[in-house]
Amino acid sequence: LDRLAEVCEARYDRVVVRRVGTDPPHLYISYRSDGVVRQQRVGAHVGTPTAADLDAFARRVHATDPDIASELVYDGDRVPRGLAEEAQRRGVRVLHLTEFQGLLDLREYVAAQTARLQADRLYPPGQYVPQRYRHLVGADQRVRDDVVDELLETVSAPDGRFVLVLGDFGRGKTFALREVARRLPTAAPDLIPILVELRALDKAHSVDGLVAAHLANHGEQVIDLKAFRYMLRQGRIVLLFDGFDELVARVTYDRAADHLETLLQAAEGNAKIVVSSRTQHFKTNSQVLTALGERVGLLPHRRVLAVEDFTPGQIEAFLRNRYGGDERAARERMDLLAGVKDLLGLSRNPRMLGFIANLDEGRLAAVAGAGGTFSAAGLYREILESWLDFEERRTQGIPGAPVSLRRPELWQAVSRLAFQLWESGEAYLRLAELADSTGRLAGRADSRLS
Repeated sequence: LDRLAEVCEARYDRVVVRRVGTDPPHLYISYRSDGVVRQQRVGAHVGTPTAADLDAFARRVHATDPDIASELVYDGDRVPRGLAEEAQRRGVRVLHLTEFQGLLDLREYVAAQTARLQADRLYPPGQYVPQRYRHLVGADQRVRDDVVDELLETVSAPDGRFVLVLGDFGRGKTFALREVARRLPTAAPDLIPILVELRALDKAHSVDGLVAAHLANHGEQVIDLKAFRYMLRQGRIVLLFDGFDELVARVTYDRAADHLETLLQAAEGNAKIVVSSRTQHFKTNSQVLTALGERVGLLPHRRVLAVEDFTPGQIEAFLRNRYGGDERAARERMDLLAGVKDLLGLSRNPRMLGFIANLDEGRLAAVAGAGGTFSAAGLYREILESWLDFEERRTQGIPGAPVSLRRPELWQAVSRLAFQLWESGEAYLRLAELADSTGRLAGRADSRLS
């Protein structure tokens, strides 16, 4: 009760707190709010109250004067919803201590998120390979070993952080953020990770809107945005926004700058925010960042990290994880990859490596034995079709997204650009050349292509 009295004195203006020594004991609180004097009773329960505890509080405390609001505050596991609703019908509001302090109780959300990430079949934690990275801002841009360890250490620091994680498509940004969200409750139990997949949300105009929609989609019934903003500023919540580029695909590049500005405005006080995006939305090749990146560069405690491709050692570690720790199987598959022209080089991209690892071993061995470019062509087509199938699934059915190209149209677009690159002999297409090629594809989508 003494602790609750301290909270009341901090929460309310001109408050008077009186301890009532009945059974059960409770606090009688009087305070001024919006020019009106309000009164309420507040009881305390150590642990999780049972139905009998709630009944006793309702009969012995609240029933003595039902016109005065009553709250029972506890510090155990969350009370079952049905029990809390029954108490509410009897005039008693049941609150966890964190809620009474003006905070969000997200323990069940974090537990469910962790269980979901632990059981994820698309991103199984046991197959994660630590990814190399480098800082893009600052003098020291050496390649370092483990981006997840870096992110865990960064967001565990006491002051605020804004981290932009960049990487080409397929380099494993999503896997890295999922690992951070999965490990953080163990690495820093006082922090609350909220992993928001931007591709799964309709376009919103504020961080509050994005988070509220995300929490509602994951079963949170009561979302106190005032408490959320307070906890974010205090550094209690870590926001992990995965797929900024996915949002870009739906709002045009110019509007993307506004959306990043919105995320940046939430970086107040000790807020901890991590955003992942494909590199192509930023200019990072040893020059200054573009307008979006420059805005990030102005923030104190900001980090801009670039995820690197796999090394041969990481490729082998990936295969070893894929084959259940079988060193021999991983080494044999590495030898087969080395026998097909350029296949080992393509395997440096983690997503591409996932497609390559699924190739039939007999076919791969036959192509490696033939050793010719033409024999490898069918294999490469199979890999590319797997990628385009993945891209089609990834972009279909997203709320608020325009209808995108299907696999046949994607294949035609890729083929046109490939021929144009081949004929030019250059590694890149200029903007005018790209505009000319994509202009011929404009009529193939059900909505206007940017």
